[in-house]
Amino acid sequence: MINSRKLNALIFGCCIMATSITTAAPQYNVSRTQHQNETWNDYLARLDKENSLDNVENSSSKELPATHKDCSSLHELELPVSVRDQAVKVSHVLKHFSKNLSTESQSKIEGYWEVVSRGQNKLLEGMNQEIDLDDISDQSLLPYLLQQKLPDTYKIFLQNGMPANEVDKQAIDYWQEKTANSLPTPKGQLLGCKAFEQFDPGWLETGMNWLAQAVGILTKADFPEVPGKASYNKPEGVKIALIGDWGTGLREARDVLGFALAMQPDIVIHLGDVYFSGSKSEFAEHFLEFLPEPDREGRPDFFSLNANHEMDGAGIGYFNVLKHPLFERQKQSSHFVLEVNGWTLLGLDSAYNADGIQYTTGRIRDKFQSELLSASQHKAHKLILLSHHNPLSPDGTRTTPLWEDAYHALGNNAPQYWYFGHQHIGMAYSAQSALGKLGVNARCAGHGGIPTARGSMYFNQNKMLETIDSYSNEPDAYRPHHIQNGFMIITVRDSHIEEAYFNQHGKQQVMITPSYQNIHTMVLCPPHCE
Repeated sequence: MINSRKLNALIFGCCIMATSITTAAPQYNVSRTQHQNETWNDYLARLDKENSLDNVENSSSKELPATHKDCSSLHELELPVSVRDQAVKVSHVLKHFSKNLSTESQSKIEGYWEVVSRGQNKLLEGMNQEIDLDDISDQSLLPYLLQQKLPDTYKIFLQNGMPANEVDKQAIDYWQEKTANSLPTPKGQLLGCKAFEQFDPGWLETGMNWLAQAVGILTKADFPEVPGKASYNKPEGVKIALIGDWGTGLREARDVLGFALAMQPDIVIHLGDVYFSGSKSEFAEHFLEFLPEPDREGRPDFFSLNANHEMDGAGIGYFNVLKHPLFERQKQSSHFVLEVNGWTLLGLDSAYNADGIQYTTGRIRDKFQSELLSASQHKAHKLILLSHHNPLSPDGTRTTPLWEDAYHALGNNAPQYWYFGHQHIGMAYSAQSALGKLGVNARCAGHGGIPTARGSMYFNQNKMLETIDSYSNEPDAYRPHHIQNGFMIITVRDSHIEEAYFNQHGKQQVMITPSYQNIHTMVLCPPHCE
């Protein structure tokens, strides 16, 4: 492996010449002096006013960060500065030091090129035949954009295994027409070039950062050995807000947080993902900017899980933000233990040692979390697991390697509940799901911030799959094809857990069930409670 410090020095000099645009990443302390003297009640009142439905039209005038503006056409796509900068750095390494890369590094690079190739091929196939639209990845347009915007980098990448661009004007014209109003995929993703849709070039930042880690110019943050620990006891119940995949900075994400805070939870847990790569600047702009000041009286305690997009940025921005006073009780650790009214909540880091290109398949491989799980196996009947990655497949039919890791560490004992994100949906899985059959209440709350559509894969001939109890897919009146973002509130009482899904306007969500009954609040008890 190349010495990363020497490489960084060489690449820094190269890239100052290659691009004149450089930015310094801000630290975690974001200044919000305009509202620094607010009381907690004033803060909630302001959020309520800002999130009012009356302000929806006015709010559209607020500009998104530069890399997150909606595009008007696929013909007008531009590479964000972060993508250009990292691509130039990686190309410099590949040009001058590719023979020095380890077998592991070469394998990671080749795996990424396969993702790019598969996505580009599906783009072209989709012009002539029916395809699974979910096979069109957010990296599909990389060769096209590099050839257009960074031709020298494109040539170096070609020499090191990247597939050649085959997307021409005809292909762009075709997909522009198909996706002009956002095209839903079976999983509920949106094809288009609006902010955070699949053709948003900001997603290419994740791929360039993956390559940067593979060649050694971006190094993973150290993994913390000691978990954070905290205890909460309230006879009336401890209220916890669960918000997943929230870090977009979009209006809807701000609404989600605002209404979650308005419910005055004792704890707020982000289930992970600050986009695109959890950099320090992205944590500042899409995360900390909307959280309350740490010294505000009456605020909840905050915790945040590690996730695949945080690890796209090598975890640097994530572990930096854990130093913020808001996360004091997490003790700068990516995993934590909360003792809550006789229940044990384990917040797991499923991303640091995840499998797959760009950390997509969650795993628990370190001895510290394995020992933590093992020590909790005797209280599995009152154990709640939290992770970013999903412990079962999106359709609920299969377990994942993450489940196998945790289940084995628990001595083949199943927890009562598992809350997670990663999938951009609000979904409660049924007793017929792969985990339901093992006695686990599996709940996804990954619909906190990413624009999402109704996923057809969760239905069979317009009937909900039997593995799913409920699915939050309320239409968003202000965005065609979109469903509303949202969050969960769970109340932990000594004898049972109460659960409710809420939408981005703070209303209890209408959940479609297999019998098509609308339910608003689920109150679920483990087998031993009355």
